[in-house]
Amino acid sequence: MNDSRFAIRTSVLLVIAALAVLSAKAQATEWKVTPRLSLEESYSDNVTLAPSGQKQSEWVTQITPGISIAGTGARLRVNVDYSLQNLLYANDSSRNNFHHQLSANANATLVENTLFLDAKGNIQQQVTSLLSPASNNNLNPGNVSDVSSYSVSPYLKHKFGDMAVGELRFTHDAVTNGVGTLSDSTADRVDLKLDNGSSFNDLGWGIAYTHEKVNYDLRPDVDSQTLTGTASYRVLPKLRAVATLGYEKNNYLFPPGQEPKGSFWSAGLNWTPTTVTSLDASVGEHYFGKTYSFGFNHRAADTTWIASYSQDITSTRNDILNPDILFEAGLFRKSGVTHADGRPYSDQELLQAAIVDAMLSRRPLQVASNQYYLSKQFLGAVAIKHGKNLITLSATHSVRRAQETTAFTSIFSDSLSAPVESTVKQYGLNAQWNITVSTRDTVNMGVGVSRSLFPDLGRTDDQRDIKLGMTRKLEKKLTGSADFRHTLHNSTASQSDYTENVLSGRLMWTF
Repeated sequence: MNDSRFAIRTSVLLVIAALAVLSAKAQATEWKVTPRLSLEESYSDNVTLAPSGQKQSEWVTQITPGISIAGTGARLRVNVDYSLQNLLYANDSSRNNFHHQLSANANATLVENTLFLDAKGNIQQQVTSLLSPASNNNLNPGNVSDVSSYSVSPYLKHKFGDMAVGELRFTHDAVTNGVGTLSDSTADRVDLKLDNGSSFNDLGWGIAYTHEKVNYDLRPDVDSQTLTGTASYRVLPKLRAVATLGYEKNNYLFPPGQEPKGSFWSAGLNWTPTTVTSLDASVGEHYFGKTYSFGFNHRAADTTWIASYSQDITSTRNDILNPDILFEAGLFRKSGVTHADGRPYSDQELLQAAIVDAMLSRRPLQVASNQYYLSKQFLGAVAIKHGKNLITLSATHSVRRAQETTAFTSIFSDSLSAPVESTVKQYGLNAQWNITVSTRDTVNMGVGVSRSLFPDLGRTDDQRDIKLGMTRKLEKKLTGSADFRHTLHNSTASQSDYTENVLSGRLMWTF
């Protein structure tokens, strides 16, 4: 399925949701449409990210029209953001390319208090291999591919008085990759859950069942079932004890004696001392071993703190289907320090957007793999606003370890452009400083470091990035910016070291 067909399908889903609401005589929906156009000229002294002595300089022109559509009504919410990034290379026109970038979602109430519909679609770019030089904003040709996804999810919800709330949901989704060796897939999923109603105060409970079947083009299909029971008890006014117990069964390929099924449990605490502070932590065990989770969130007038740690079995398709952090950070980067209609961000919006943007800057790259893998991820960030200064610090750490058999890995290793990395460890640190010089001018500086380790290959990659930039509000709907970025990449692998310097200037109009 190509991108144009995907975009059409996504549009159809959103139209269906809107028509369904209209047919139910929903109240009028307020629509806001904001077109935009971005023109950018960049100079790279190493556009192919080649080792010293093989560098090629290049001028790259980017012409990127885009549009944001927001619809808000009593029974319908629609948000669509689309860009068409056109890349034109002055010295080698064979590199010319374009990329669709789409994030769309709709939530509709089809029958009041009973029947609902969620739909979403995305097109984004993904690094093809972690073992090859990674593109920045798609400027560097090669090692980047388009991936698209969509999902549609109708669901029924019913209240059993004040005793319980039940939900039955069906979800159909699909993922299409631009990498020939990475499998396309579709999936159907049924979720059934029953949770306590409002009559339960100190005691909370819930039971949930999930059954999902994923159909792959290039690998065996995967069938998963999970049954989970949850209970919580208010120990203190702001403190709850939480426990889960369940059984899960998966049929992805597995080494002998490590069948992916069995009972699981977890126990933990949830503490909410104030409306702007929450802390939760748990320990448990699944068939793949001990599990730990941690979450912290605190918002204040001039600071925002977040931290999280999680462990779970996941896959590339799951990462692609959940790109919310990428979309949110992308919106912030496109709009600078104002909303699409020109309204300035509030201090709290700036803090939240800065947190997301910082995390994205050093976010571990997705592993493009046909395998299921165990993912362990830590994410922490703090944003501080003091006067005209906005400072953001973030740290990330991830470990991803393939869970499937060596025999299965060898099936694909011959067709991949690089060896299969069964274990990948990544670390990242990032610091950003934004200064509001005046109502029209902002200056930003940033530095980031990252390390990727491939134990099976005996390889370590280190990267450092430095960025300086300035943004000026030229007119009400016209913004100009200039940026300089320096990248230094060192690797223990032969011929994998490179440096790049990029100077860019950009104009963006909103209409």
